[in-house]
Amino acid sequence: MLKKLEIERKLLGTELTRRNLLKIPHKSELPTVQIQVLRNFPFEYIGNILHPFFHIWGKEIEIKYSDYDASLSQINEVEECDLFILWIDWRLYLQKKRPDQVIGWIEERLISLRRKTNSNILINNWPEYIDPRDELYLGRNGQRTQLVSLNHYLNNLAEKIPGLYIIDLAYKIKGHQPVLDSRNDEISGYPFVDSFSISVAQFLGCQLIPSVLNYRIKALILDLDNTLYWGVLAEDGVDGVQLSKGHILLQELLLELKNKGLLLAICSKNEEEDVINFIQNHKSFKLKAKDFAVIKANWKSKNENIVDISRLLNIDISSMLFIDDNPSELLQAHNELPGLLLLLAGESGELTRDNIVNYPGILQVYEDVIASERTLDIQANIQREKIRNSANSQFDYLSSLGMQITFSINNEGHAKRLYELSQKTNQFNLAFKRFSEKEIWEIFNSDKYVVVTVGLSDNLTNSGIIGAIVCHYEKESAQLIEVIFSCRALGREVETISLFYLLQYLKTHGVHQLNIHKVKGPKNTPALNWFDRVIGHSTILDELLVKVEKLTKNIPCKVMVEEL
Repeated sequence: MLKKLEIERKLLGTELTRRNLLKIPHKSELPTVQIQVLRNFPFEYIGNILHPFFHIWGKEIEIKYSDYDASLSQINEVEECDLFILWIDWRLYLQKKRPDQVIGWIEERLISLRRKTNSNILINNWPEYIDPRDELYLGRNGQRTQLVSLNHYLNNLAEKIPGLYIIDLAYKIKGHQPVLDSRNDEISGYPFVDSFSISVAQFLGCQLIPSVLNYRIKALILDLDNTLYWGVLAEDGVDGVQLSKGHILLQELLLELKNKGLLLAICSKNEEEDVINFIQNHKSFKLKAKDFAVIKANWKSKNENIVDISRLLNIDISSMLFIDDNPSELLQAHNELPGLLLLLAGESGELTRDNIVNYPGILQVYEDVIASERTLDIQANIQREKIRNSANSQFDYLSSLGMQITFSINNEGHAKRLYELSQKTNQFNLAFKRFSEKEIWEIFNSDKYVVVTVGLSDNLTNSGIIGAIVCHYEKESAQLIEVIFSCRALGREVETISLFYLLQYLKTHGVHQLNIHKVKGPKNTPALNWFDRVIGHSTILDELLVKVEKLTKNIPCKVMVEEL
């Protein structure tokens, strides 16, 4: 295991060579991600070294290559797969057409591919390098000017076509000068130097592809001593520990990740009072107590504390990354907590920072629309648990919260949040439906679907949009496609009140029968138990209304309907 951690740390770093990457064998025992590459120039320089990066997040890769085809006609003959990559040398087209004309041409092909598949699509832009010939142009005719324009149009296209993402070669050239290999370009039609190809492979295998396939880390569990600073707090004291420039950069990254919705937790063998005093009062320590959803600083085993952190966050350990400088702590966690993700902290904070940036599941390809509320809501949940334990009854507990539930019907502004919920939530997906962006777009643009999105707030915090119900209906019959709620909202019967609202809506629209789709997933037992308790075998709408109304009429809360 320790050897595996060392290999992964190297794979996440910057000192990579093609020779060493090719020495790493494929792992046929891992689940395989099937990718089709439609291209007009070689992708093998990248594809042949992707598999080691996939192994970090527990996957193997299988690539099917198209022929070299400048017309991309093979889009008409694609087979279903997990992901499509369009790998294009844009220079071939810019020799004869303006950037806007090239984009018009590729848009037609992308729309054709989008109609054939729900799978996500990646397409590369092009490095905005300085061609020596550009030095002769002060106006608009240089190749770099064309590429800047092309990349701008491509970004707009990605906003327009659901499930389309950019392989940002223009961004990846930073720190990789030069990126062009004119000799290789002349011989094989592949223009990039090897170090740049390795960097792109790392970016695809560790960052972009895991993200678009919705592999997501939800929480970082952080050691303190010799991880977020140099030294041992219990021995060196507040003034004795040292923060290097790298440690400050690491903390700035962690703060940015927290603001983007990733939960942070401390797991440290120290006195909690000393830890809080240190992080609150050390002038160079960027993170403060409010930035951590949970702080576990005591002399219990770290594994015991990690289990407690998982319970308090209501997140499965397979969605958490534990970062520690002590190999023995990581080895114990591996042996006792299978599924927990592990990262060996580097000797410098900067190395740890770079490893976290590249770790699969960290990069987000879309904005987390409720990021600002997540840590506050988890902290509030800990307070709610204390209130529940001291309340005389469930009614008293809910009454003290002052809940307000807000329903929205077919609010297209909530489409991204519905997509997030369907991809992230594991415990309360009744049908375990993972909607693609294309499917979300089709649902909101059809008059045969109703989407109820659910907002929740109480005296402690505003939780934002925490759930949704998707239903297809036509004439007197309806099909409940999905009931999905964030684990942060469970335990307050919000999902039952939301179902009652949907049933009322369907009744006013002439529906008499409701068929309900459910699927047993690996972790959605809470949703299935709720189904058995609240819905059962009934499909007659009036019967369901009577049953669910009895369950909700004594739940103290304020209900509002948001008008569009």
